Amino acid sequence: MPSHRAAGLVAGLLWLASLWLPAISLAARHADMDLQAFEQNGWWLLTAGWVGIFSGQPAWLANLLVIGLVPTLLMGKQPPWWVSLACAALSLLSLALPGTTIHFDGGPYRVVAFDIGYWLWLLAAQIPALLMLTELNVRRRAK
Repeated sequence: MPSHRAAGLVAGLLWLASLWLPAISLAARHADMDLQAFEQNGWWLLTAGWVGIFSGQPAWLANLLVIGLVPTLLMGKQPPWWVSLACAALSLLSLALPGTTIHFDGGPYRVVAFDIGYWLWLLAAQIPALLMLTELNVRRRAK
């Protein structure tokens, strides 16, 4: 179906773009009281974010679902509804990240902001569920 292929292409491109763009801003106050703030790109989150599963933040798992959903959509197939909804729901759990402390590189850092890469990732993870809901609405109206 053309709409599935288009949705898969858009979701895939957004997800890939999110890897190279700044995704989150982190800040830490060290012993000398200097505030150290910096951005991390999506690639860093993809490679390090799996650790969040062990601290009660399962949003990273949405990446695995996006990686499975995009090829399914590109082939013009309808993915299972529950996979699309699980991807959307898991990714939305990431909205709880601001204020979360991440421990790496010698100290605790707080997530202080989301950047463009994060928002592109979040949108990419929502596309399969939005497509499914749109199709349900079209079918309902056709009856």
